[in-house]
Amino acid sequence: MREGALVLDHRKQIIYWHFPEDRTSGYIPDSNKFWEFLWSNREVVKYIAHSHPGGGIPHPSTEDLTTFRAIELGLGKHIIWYIMSEDSLVEIQWRGDHYEVLPLKTLDWVFELYRKTYTKGEI
Repeated sequence: MREGALVLDHRKQIIYWHFPEDRTSGYIPDSNKFWEFLWSNREVVKYIAHSHPGGGIPHPSTEDLTTFRAIELGLGKHIIWYIMSEDSLVEIQWRGDHYEVLPLKTLDWVFELYRKTYTKGEI
């Protein structure tokens, strides 16, 4: 398993896959390419998802939360965040003074992120 991420537009269409070579099972490194994509598509970027290792309901790490805030401040808008584990998915949204974590059932793109993150179908 190596973490991966994707970006969706306001229609929930995948517009970017983020699988840098130096990612690990617990870390996706900062990337100028990723930031440049977000910045140049800031008008349509609405959702960002990434995977976490293991199973159970995932919770954002401190690094996740600081990354969420930095991206949102840089883009000048709030993003809806998703984190998936091997068997669960959550949505995370800013609620004025904190991020709220909400468990979800599934979304269309989840199966492809799962395949690329947890199986031999990794890219």
